[in-house]
Amino acid sequence: MNSRQRAFAREYAADHNGAAAAVRAGYSSVRAKHTARELLLKPDVVGEIAKLDAVTAEELGVTKLWIMSVLKRLVEGSLTGEFPATVGVRAYETSSKMAGFLVERSESVSRELKVITLTFDKELEEGS
Repeated sequence: MNSRQRAFAREYAADHNGAAAAVRAGYSSVRAKHTARELLLKPDVVGEIAKLDAVTAEELGVTKLWIMSVLKRLVEGSLTGEFPATVGVRAYETSSKMAGFLVERSESVSRELKVITLTFDKELEEGS
């Protein structure tokens, strides 16, 4: 990985805005979106971003357990009317994906149409 790619990874980890990160890393603003897409396909760049994200998560004390507890609270709050139902549905979907119960698969039907299918991959146990 070269120094500009490393700079992109660092900038991307800051806000996860690909085009802005590319520009801040010294790439052309005209091709920023395209450059970001290309860089995010490079395993070494993605690996560097993952490392930087892990450091940030650790510094903030963010764990999978913490995220799941927040999502659970949002689902419960939506059932009592504390949060809108749409918040609960999104939190339920996200927590189901994190737990491995719900897997998203997508396929391109044409340039304009992309089909996304959500399927349950694990059997839910009684009381889960």
